[in-house]
Amino acid sequence: MLDVGGYSLYVEDSGSGKVNVIFDSGMGDELSVWNKVANKVSKFSRVITYDRAGLGWSEESPKKRDSKAIIEELHSILEQKNLTGPIVLVGHSFGGVNMQLYALTYPEDIAALVLVDSAHEDQINRMPRTGLFQKYVFKFGMLAAPFGLPRLYLSNTSPEERAKKSTTKHQYTSLDEASYFPQSLNQLDTLNPNYGGLPLVVIA
Repeated sequence: MLDVGGYSLYVEDSGSGKVNVIFDSGMGDELSVWNKVANKVSKFSRVITYDRAGLGWSEESPKKRDSKAIIEELHSILEQKNLTGPIVLVGHSFGGVNMQLYALTYPEDIAALVLVDSAHEDQINRMPRTGLFQKYVFKFGMLAAPFGLPRLYLSNTSPEERAKKSTTKHQYTSLDEASYFPQSLNQLDTLNPNYGGLPLVVIA
């Protein structure tokens, strides 16, 4: 658990090597979704996975759950770990937005960017119903969490993932991230993403 300004985030630090690989999960997910990938990558690199504030084992944050606040928390983690380049950022879905914003905000030590089914800054304009559906899903999760219902519809996940995602804290934070999602996309769009010569891999 690392303090990032009055609240703590759960961080796993494994492996070693010349390259540091940082993973960020999709909306409503926590670090265990990366376990299989992180275990393999840690055989030749240092790997950092973490639960964003309010998700998984991490404590809740008083700050808005938009990408700008999220990358500041991640930056605090990397500073406390004394972690410098070369850094490879890997983001899935909403995590892809966070990692793009991080690469544009703190480009100094970033060696490459990997986007796995990443969200796109224009996706709400191109697919307006998608965001609305996602918000309704998280709204249901928020209402169901106090009654333990998430444990039923998460029954096909690992025990660790089910335990983390079934909490009221996790479900409420997932809705907060969904609510601020348009603002997060706008934060990325405002920077007019252009990565120049930075190696970029998109997996879809």
